[in-house]
Amino acid sequence: MSMRRAGQWALWLAAAALAPACESAEGAGGEAGFEVGGGGDAVDAGGDAAGGGDDGPGEDGAAMDAVGGDGPLPSGPYASRQRFTSLVELPIGGSSEAVTESLVLHEVWRDGDAVRVSNRTCAVSQAEQAGVKPVFGPAFIEALPVTEVGVTVSGPEVGPWDVVFEPDLIVMGAALSDPEVDALPSEAGDPRVVDADEDGKPGLTVKLTGLISGEVWVTQRNRGGMSGVVTAAGRMEGLLLGSSEQTTLGAEPAALASFSMSADKHPDPDKSAFVWVPVGAGTDCAALKAQAQTLFD
Repeated sequence: MSMRRAGQWALWLAAAALAPACESAEGAGGEAGFEVGGGGDAVDAGGDAAGGGDDGPGEDGAAMDAVGGDGPLPSGPYASRQRFTSLVELPIGGSSEAVTESLVLHEVWRDGDAVRVSNRTCAVSQAEQAGVKPVFGPAFIEALPVTEVGVTVSGPEVGPWDVVFEPDLIVMGAALSDPEVDALPSEAGDPRVVDADEDGKPGLTVKLTGLISGEVWVTQRNRGGMSGVVTAAGRMEGLLLGSSEQTTLGAEPAALASFSMSADKHPDPDKSAFVWVPVGAGTDCAALKAQAQTLFD
């Protein structure tokens, strides 16, 4: 996941769930790609795939040995699967539920007594709706920043422990003087627009396939965070927090820019949730995606 005002994809369906993002970022950045990996290495390259081999999160791997010397949430690499659910109001009336799933690599470390975590989005996917599927290419994923937030851990000595990630704010596709309150650009010619994915087009490019084919250029402002409960084994489950908003700058073919579907975060908070597990040293985005189907079971 800043998460859209609640997940608002102008035409296509809803909400990229942004993993915990940075305290504030202007221009390039934000989370949302689709079925496309990218994002480079989150830890060092190589090593065994996440969840597999001697370095995986199994009983004998580099996962947590109970609590570890750092206390709850020991320093080291982790991965999360995040599912953000929106209700999309359709132009023809009614609404449709859209689920955006993200895979994110994290690195936890200590800064004195403070706990910090970095976050790298590796992939995002969303199911086809109404015959249309958004596809976020590698350039989109690469444009998303590696972000960093503080983490608060509390609870009884033996656990489980409550974990709260700092709220964050990311603006994607625009450079705003005040990212918190400035209106997002709505025209490609606005001087605040930046080519965040460096594809020669304004803002960030979202490709559409299916009954409607083409691409749309957007800006987004995402506010987000997470809260959950972690056990001594290192597994954490919890809720995605935040909201999001989006504007459309243009499209190819141009008619796509005239379509609009508003979306809001699903009112059931349990429908926007995450699972977090420790992974082995050396786990990168390719390894995470290869193991994603079983890693979070």
